[in-house]
Amino acid sequence: MYIQQYFYQNYIYFSFLGFLTLTTFLPSSSQAKEKESRKEVVVSASRVPVAANKVGSTVTVVTAKDIERIHATSVAEILRTVPGIAVSQTGSRGGNNQIRFRGAEANHTLVIIDGIEVNDPSRSSEFDFAHLSVSNIERIEVIRGPQSALYGSDAIGGVIIIHSKKGGQKRNRKASSLVRIELGSDNTLKSNFNTRGGNSKFNYSLGLSTYKTDGYSSANELRGATEKDAYENKAININLRTSPSENIKLFLNLRKLKAETDTDGFSGGIGAVDANNNNLTNKLSAKVGGQFDLLDGRWTHKLAYAVANTNIDSFSNNVNSFSSKGKKLKLDYQNSLVLGGNDSSPMETILITAIEREQEEAFTTFSGGKRVIRNLGYIIEHRLSYRNRLFSSFAARFDDNDIFEDAKTGRATFSWLPGGKSKYRFHASYGTGVKNPTLFELFGSTATFTGNPNLKPESAKGWDTGVEINLLGKKLKLDFTYFKLRVTNLITGSGTTSINLNGVSPSEGLEIGAKWQMSKRSSVSASYTYMDAKTATSAPQVRRPRHHLALNVNYQLSKKSNFNLAYIGKSDIVDFQFDASFNRTIVPLDNYSLVHLLLKHKINKRYSISAKIENLFDEEYEEVLTYGTPRRSFFVSLSGNY
Repeated sequence: MYIQQYFYQNYIYFSFLGFLTLTTFLPSSSQAKEKESRKEVVVSASRVPVAANKVGSTVTVVTAKDIERIHATSVAEILRTVPGIAVSQTGSRGGNNQIRFRGAEANHTLVIIDGIEVNDPSRSSEFDFAHLSVSNIERIEVIRGPQSALYGSDAIGGVIIIHSKKGGQKRNRKASSLVRIELGSDNTLKSNFNTRGGNSKFNYSLGLSTYKTDGYSSANELRGATEKDAYENKAININLRTSPSENIKLFLNLRKLKAETDTDGFSGGIGAVDANNNNLTNKLSAKVGGQFDLLDGRWTHKLAYAVANTNIDSFSNNVNSFSSKGKKLKLDYQNSLVLGGNDSSPMETILITAIEREQEEAFTTFSGGKRVIRNLGYIIEHRLSYRNRLFSSFAARFDDNDIFEDAKTGRATFSWLPGGKSKYRFHASYGTGVKNPTLFELFGSTATFTGNPNLKPESAKGWDTGVEINLLGKKLKLDFTYFKLRVTNLITGSGTTSINLNGVSPSEGLEIGAKWQMSKRSSVSASYTYMDAKTATSAPQVRRPRHHLALNVNYQLSKKSNFNLAYIGKSDIVDFQFDASFNRTIVPLDNYSLVHLLLKHKINKRYSISAKIENLFDEEYEEVLTYGTPRRSFFVSLSGNY
């Protein structure tokens, strides 16, 4: 045991010596490591960038072009179309927005924005997607299944990693800017401004966005609520990069948001009710770091420091009733070495080691002071590529936590492209995960919720396997994936506290994705998820639809005009209903279908105009029991590129 502990505590040192020894015997080469040539790169599937077809895990990548095609407003709107994900919003714009992977809990989803982990330690370690717009976003990567071996405690269900747009990398690239103004229902006003530019030595990107609306009632108007709940936010993000020399890169990422959300109250036996409540939210995240390359880019060292702050003040009748402050600090170092992969060797090996020091801080009005948890994580990953057809990865992680028992997690993935003109790609992955009890669950957060310091960490095992099929000359792409997830000691609410459910809480299902380029003018994309998620007591998991279908049809009417239709359908959903004593029972929610229409017209090379109808057929539905949802809405926007 002592030898094992000594190895984990000093493995970075041993790894460094091992890398140094290996490089001594490497043949000198002026050929730099070949970069991923494919447009689709999935950073979240590994500790290093990996092309999508080399990834064994199930991954969905949403590009800026995809976002623009449906004219999305928020990241949550995009995630509603991704297989295996359940989205639920509590009430009006700005209401709490939860994302769940494959039946897992919302705090089993790790969110990384520009390399910064932004889950809030003071709010159940969740990330609230209510305030995250798509302004200045370049790419959203969604990786499903346990990823704790790479990213630690919050990644039992999966990881969502978001990249903002970066400045130009070319020698002399002119600055480019986008301005967009949008008006719509409920006196909604949105504005976006993005600009970026630079060259290979220095580049920058700046994004500004505002959103203001009178909204609709958070408590469902169909149940008697009448008061509209307004929402407003302002956000800025900055990305700076500089390269003092060919082998040194430095960067700074900064994101700040301020939001005000009108909310309603909750009454036992009734549910959501009109109330004069509101929340003030302030978020600030930043990351600074650098990269140092040796051996023509084959040996890379990365060092970075990140901080994410989330402060929320809640008011009732203009009196501060509750405050929370969450902070996440992280210092990490990563070392990666590429061996082989040149003309003389059909096999490429990538060895990666990393060490992370993380500190989470949380304060709430009723928690009895600031609470702190520290964790030291050690990561090893090995990636193997053979003849650019067979790909595998193995990762292991050891976490030394100052409160909980030390944890070991692992992950293995496999991707195979058969030789010749095969139309298939086979992929599979297996991973284990650990989720430590949150500070909220351990120490309590509100006057009516008592913490439970005796909670045990949740553990998970998950696997998936599938096949990707390319037909019609690669114009039609299909992906079928079967998955299973098992969570042990699931933490759940029980009256006024949290408890571990003894036993295993299982979920399993099927994910189907399809993209069809029917012609130069028309394309269709679709996703379907069947999910059966239960607790250890065999009760169905709430807010996870058993059937979820998303469909998008895009048709180019002319060189200047484009039409888009989006459909989302969900069925077999349940939620909790609370009686006057806050005892809960499970009740079904109505099935629902939504249709959105978008028409875009390019006025000239610089300006374009669009009109959008959301919820075309004015569907009445609930994502969360007794909470309101948007009715038919109209929006018109004008965009200018400079």
